[in-house]
Amino acid sequence: EAMGMLVFGGLTLALARDGIVALRPDATLALRWLALSALVFGVLWVMHAELGGVALPLAGLLVVWPAMRAQPAFLNLAVLLVISAMIAAELGGAGSGLTNRDLLELVLQIAGFTVLAQLLNAVSLERRRMLERERELARTDVLTSLANERALREALASGGDAILLVLRVEGMTGIADLLGATAAEDVEQILARELRKKFAGALVARLDRGRFAVFPLAHSLQEAQGLVQALYAELDGRVFTGDTEQVALRPTMAVLMARDNDADRILLASELALAVAVAHTGQRIEVAADTQDLTQARKALLRRQEEVKAALSEKRFVLY
Repeated sequence: EAMGMLVFGGLTLALARDGIVALRPDATLALRWLALSALVFGVLWVMHAELGGVALPLAGLLVVWPAMRAQPAFLNLAVLLVISAMIAAELGGAGSGLTNRDLLELVLQIAGFTVLAQLLNAVSLERRRMLERERELARTDVLTSLANERALREALASGGDAILLVLRVEGMTGIADLLGATAAEDVEQILARELRKKFAGALVARLDRGRFAVFPLAHSLQEAQGLVQALYAELDGRVFTGDTEQVALRPTMAVLMARDNDADRILLASELALAVAVAHTGQRIEVAADTQDLTQARKALLRRQEEVKAALSEKRFVLY
């Protein structure tokens, strides 16, 4: 009865909790395992190998593989199938001559296989959960729990043609100086929650202090412009109040088409777009259908700055 609980208990609980769906994550592994198991037991049957000789180590390997790779549901099914084959082989080989000693050895082998499999599976699952947690933390912003730049780069590298929005709140250092560092972090957390809620179907990332990104914002510039203008209207001039001071937000936004899955080029283009947008009068929004246009616009802005410097040094400004 104890062996029955040990062998059938885990599988029964997994299937009772999740149903047959519990076996779905290991479907590919199950097919490979079943094919290998059929081959191993077929060869052993043809060779009439004794269970305690070559067959026992091979049966152990058939248990270790799913113990290290599979979820508990399939592991318990695999253990059940291996144990059934072991029992069938022992009974078929011994026939009516099976002694109590033989039966005890068989029970101990079954117990050893089952306990070893459960221990290996528990360690393997815990290790996989820890690694997955570490990978998730590496892609998550600590302050806001949004995605970070690494996660955005991965999305850009596999996102196809879609619209990227980069939002920068100007003067975050000044906000921290006026309201305090904690209040400035509260501002970013509030913005993060609102962006996550507003763009629930997209990846929302915090790239740096006061700098956020949304991808994919939309799949056409026309659709993206309406979304961005509505967001800009919500944020521009919005007042946050501290203990004694208050500040008004000044957002700058860049909207561009991410076409070639080159994350470095796309993020560089977004920086150029922000540099152009911040110089706009009125709404500081730069919409770029082609990143080549951004390069030209950036060069034009730099040339204009140099002209202003030269005009100042040469006293070519006239006050009206």
